[in-house]
Amino acid sequence: MKLIYKNQGYVKAICMSDLDEDTNIYSVLLNELKTFEPYDNVAIIARTNGELNEIAQLLENEKIPYILNNEKSISEYPGIFECFELLKYLIYENDLALFNFISSPLSNLGTEDIEILLKNKKEVLSYINFSQDNNFIHSLENKKVINFLNKIIDIKKNFKNFKVQNLIYEIIKKFQFLDYFSKENEVKNIYDFYLLTNSYLSVLDLLNDYNENKLVLADLNSSKKGIELVTIHKSKGLEFKTTFVIKNDKKSKSSDIDFLFEMN
Repeated sequence: MKLIYKNQGYVKAICMSDLDEDTNIYSVLLNELKTFEPYDNVAIIARTNGELNEIAQLLENEKIPYILNNEKSISEYPGIFECFELLKYLIYENDLALFNFISSPLSNLGTEDIEILLKNKKEVLSYINFSQDNNFIHSLENKKVINFLNKIIDIKKNFKNFKVQNLIYEIIKKFQFLDYFSKENEVKNIYDFYLLTNSYLSVLDLLNDYNENKLVLADLNSSKKGIELVTIHKSKGLEFKTTFVIKNDKKSKSSDIDFLFEMN
């Protein structure tokens, strides 16, 4: 057993080879968990979904509440989907993503306005690509359309000058995300997403993880409370007061299994 104290918390590593042969990883885990009831802000992190499913079954048998957080796509969260549609357009120049963004609640445009823009896609793209001499755009009666397109133009001109998290902040602020996605859980999810982006050095890396469904947020719409179960790659950017990390090194020549406990 090894204790490392850091700031107001500590890291505790338990090597299974130091314990009795009859002791297994899950019995140690259960004993450690008992000291953290009612399991507020506690997470267990494992390498694979298979390991998480085994742990979930263990907690189920012991009637310990848990949230198996390995299924929901981040694209299902209102506000976050719209943000990624704009990012797709900025990085990939994806026209479909652009019009998905324009059609979102953020534009506050009616069906008729959206249809007009779609029918004049070429003129819209020309305008957004900095062609200000555009008779079609200037002939639009609804000036909200022009104002919204101008916001996109401004982001497109300057997005390369921002760090990733600062760009997300600028998008959220400029398009007034919190006015249109104002429910408590929506605001919290957008804020958590903003915090998550701090670990990225490029928008392309963020988009790659998004496209590969590697980004995850806690499901705040769920009424379930308990221990969060997440894989290592989906834990990126998440923070918990108490974290258990399970290491099951099956490639090792030894049959030992290491168990790491961390508390911040």
